[in-house]
Amino acid sequence: MIRLVYAAAAVLVILALSAGTPIAQAKYMPPIKGDAEIQYLPIKVEPDYKAKLVRTTIKVKNVSPTGSIAGLKVTQYWWDKANSPQPLAAPSDRLKKPLQPGEEATLTLEVPLDPKLFRETYIFEHANGKIKPKPVKKF
Repeated sequence: MIRLVYAAAAVLVILALSAGTPIAQAKYMPPIKGDAEIQYLPIKVEPDYKAKLVRTTIKVKNVSPTGSIAGLKVTQYWWDKANSPQPLAAPSDRLKKPLQPGEEATLTLEVPLDPKLFRETYIFEHANGKIKPKPVKKF
């Protein structure tokens, strides 16, 4: 009788594991070494006057068919009108898990609100090389 209970439990565990979520069933792709390609939607830069922050949201998509992008990082450099050699601020955000081919992610950057902030530039990189970013209107 006990063997029958263990066998039934084993069958239930196997069925539960095989009916996992689509994310769990996604095929793992090894990380790209060298240059990787991403697309990004128009960047939203919104000041939050209550919190005294400038919040930037960047939506990206991995369009490299050959592998995942490990440690995708974006750094935003803020400059003043005088174009000084040192940036005023440089917030960054990094994805904690690899971005699989065709997968989308959102990166959020925050910097204290400062009237000197005039223009910004973005640098994309990953753990194993450089990123070739391409702006698009929609994915």
